[in-house]
Amino acid sequence: MKLNLRKAVISDKKLLYDLVLELSNPKILKETIFNDFFENILELKSSDIWVFENKEDIIGYALVNRSVQLRYLGFVVEIEEIVVSKKFRRKGYGEKFIYLLKEEYKSDLNCRKLGIKTNDLNGSARLYRRLFDETDLIYFQIFLNRI
Repeated sequence: MKLNLRKAVISDKKLLYDLVLELSNPKILKETIFNDFFENILELKSSDIWVFENKEDIIGYALVNRSVQLRYLGFVVEIEEIVVSKKFRRKGYGEKFIYLLKEEYKSDLNCRKLGIKTNDLNGSARLYRRLFDETDLIYFQIFLNRI
């Protein structure tokens, strides 16, 4: 079965909202607010929303952010969110999705590295350990404005 990676378009918003709900609470993440935000994200040059699909279905999506790194004389990209629909999980699609993302960014000679982070040590981390080099990076965060 042919798999396709493409950038998201406005008509994807309902299907992607449904996938986002696999990560979030619908009582908090209202569809109307999501729709406005989604349309704004599509306009940003620093973010890409990718859709992974076969002939019939959207299999998943990824939100990838780009940041300039002076020390690398280029930019790095980080997969901030990646979701494979529940009906396609544990079938190898996550690995194929990441491979296609890697190839897409690798073709830009100014892109220095691709990263991903997770706190799902018993799930997605097993896949990421096979596909990425694990680092000693410690990540800190503070929420500023919760939804």
